[in-house]
Amino acid sequence: MRTVQYAVALLAVMGGTATITAAEVKLAEAYAAQIHPLVVKTCGECHGAEPKDNDLNLAGFATSESLLARPAVLEHVIERLHIGD
Repeated sequence: MRTVQYAVALLAVMGGTATITAAEVKLAEAYAAQIHPLVVKTCGECHGAEPKDNDLNLAGFATSESLLARPAVLEHVIERLHIGD
């Protein structure tokens, strides 16, 4: 669970700039290769393509850009993780 929290915090930091730096490209690649598969594995049963818990499909955010385009969702996920969900 803590790894997912760190991943979400990393994404929150990535969302703050308009120009893309080499470091951000590297972070986006890390998201696609490591974070997204972790989210699918850890959260996908309830929050996958056919969400069971609610209508939140975390598996659908295959790129960091797709998640960062929905900051309210990212904020909600961070809040839920902080309360231990």
